[in-house]
Amino acid sequence: MKSMMRNWTFATALGLCAWTLSLGIAKAGPPEAEACAARLSQTGQKMFHAVAGEVKPDSDIASLMRKNVRAMIMGGRISREDAEQSAPAVSKCLLLLK
Repeated sequence: MKSMMRNWTFATALGLCAWTLSLGIAKAGPPEAEACAARLSQTGQKMFHAVAGEVKPDSDIASLMRKNVRAMIMGGRISREDAEQSAPAVSKCLLLLK
């Protein structure tokens, strides 16, 4: 039960971050997104590159992050705590790709 609550909390946090950030970002492009990603932590850069290839103009960033980042956490490539801390900044960079 505790694990399910953590997953729900993590998914909700990612969704809220992506939605909030999407309200204030103008269209940019891959060069701006890469420049943004270069300023991320090592974990953030891993998350960005895991998701970036799937981002399309109509993509739901929160869903893409949930799918890809969850797999990274379950595979032991990143910690859940690091992912939670990096998610808002990663979402912002990914939104520049839309």
